[in-house]
Formats: sequence, C-alpha cells, structure tokens
Amino acid sequence: MVRSKVIESFSTFIINPNEDPGDLFCKDGLDIYRKNYLFSLISSLKNKYPSILKILGSRNFNYFSKIFIYAHPSTSPNIDNYGNELGQFLGKRKELNDLGYLEELAKLDLFWFQAEEDSSLELSKGILSLWKSLQQGVSEEVLIDEEERETIQIVKIDDELHFKTNHFFSTN
Repeated sequence: MVRSKVIESFSTFIINPNEDPGDLFCKDGLDIYRKNYLFSLISSLKNKYPSILKILGSRNFNYFSKIFIYAHPSTSPNIDNYGNELGQFLGKRKELNDLGYLEELAKLDLFWFQAEEDSSLELSKGILSLWKSLQQGVSEEVLIDEEERETIQIVKIDDELHFKTNHFFSTN
C-alpha cells in the first residue's frame, strides 16, 4: 500500500508542474526526473514534427510542447506512440490563429513519421508543397488553398518511400 502511494506520488509530481512532492521526496532531486521526462517527450515531438519545429522555431516549439505534455501526459511505454494529437492541440491555440495551416502541416508530419506504403491523407492544396520546402530548407512562399483538396499517398519506388498526389476541388 505504501509502495503504491509512493509510486503514485512520484508519477503525479513528474507529470504535474504544480504538484508538491510533500515529505516523501526531495523536490530538487525529483526535478531531475521531471526535466528528463520533459526533455525526452519534447525531443520525441521534435522528431515527429520537424515542419512544425521549423515554422515555430525551437523556443516556441518547446513552449507549446511543454503545455501539451502537461495537458496530455504520456500513457504508453513506447515513446513513438506519444504526441499524435499535437496538431489538433496547436490548431486550437489562439496564439497560433495566424498559422491556420499548422494543424494540417502537423498531420502531414505525422503521416510521414508513421509512413506506410499505400496509405493516404487528404489535405488542403499547398500543404505538401510547404512541407517539401521546409524539409529541403528552402524559403519560398506557398499558397495554401483550403477550397481545393489533394489526396497524398505514400508509394514505394526503388525501395524508397515517396509522395504521390491527386488534386480535386471541394464542392463546398
């Protein structure tokens, strides 16, 4: 009973920035674990969402990631399963309203991270062009047209994964 209380207190402290460890632990010692937890999850999110990292910059990415992590603690022992909801989270942030394409760009990052041959994703036209320019480090203006959609499919060519697109107009 005491052991489970200690484990629960430790876990709560690690994932809750406002939690006081009480008399069970030395706060300074536990801060190392909390920082390591944050660092690991932020690093995983940076790996999963490289385009979002480039758009926001490292400092802003870390800021929003930290808020996301505390709102959505990891529940899986596999770190690759963490953070699939980051795009929706960022899409709801008022501070990022000017970057309306961010949620779809995050979907594409996640789609590529989880790449499976013959899988497909529908996005606004221009998101793939923006994603490619960010991956290549090219700074170019890309027009994103939310009225026109494109289906992006992952295909294997010569043992490498590539994107294939089909454009269509929305009836809205």
